[in-house]
Amino acid sequence: LFLTSKLRNPEHGYYSTLKAFEKTINEMKVDYLDLYLIHWPVPVDFKDNYIEKNIETWKAFEKLYKENKVRSIGISNFMPHHIDELMSETEIKPMVNQIEFHPSFMQTDLINYCRKLGMVIEGYSPLANGRVFKVQELNAIAEKYDKTVAQICIRWALQHDIVTLTKSVTPERIKSNLQVFDFEISDDDMNFINSITTCEGSGNDPE
Repeated sequence: LFLTSKLRNPEHGYYSTLKAFEKTINEMKVDYLDLYLIHWPVPVDFKDNYIEKNIETWKAFEKLYKENKVRSIGISNFMPHHIDELMSETEIKPMVNQIEFHPSFMQTDLINYCRKLGMVIEGYSPLANGRVFKVQELNAIAEKYDKTVAQICIRWALQHDIVTLTKSVTPERIKSNLQVFDFEISDDDMNFINSITTCEGSGNDPE
């Protein structure tokens, strides 16, 4: 088990972050988290002073990390300028950036930037909230490999070295989503999936 939690948007700030963390681990009945993330860079409540609040929040994350209450600290949905702002007055670089990643929404420039700083990339919504199932080309590739469209998209993300976060409450689908290590997508098919533009992103703007 690898336990991850996120700080809710209204709880940014040094002391409110520490309080929120204690509430989280108490509710989970654990002594530590493997990963703790800042969920969003510019919450509505702090739009006018989000830089200051992010820095305060990150300093609380650094304290939790140094006290071994969190094994890894990271961010989610942060763009390069958000990261630069965060690092301007803090000590420890984020270890993870969790971002939306799926066909048609690869965020290549952001990923390259994060990797230069040594961050691991976690990708959420690998199935584009179900939009991938409507893409004829992905269905054709799935048929070619005798796999489901979901398995193709998950495998495609893994071959991009993305820690891929799938979401399901259906036991059969959870099992199916794990069956992606017995095949490899060819370079040509990887490049073709890279070029697909019909899934689009969620439209959620970190600003």
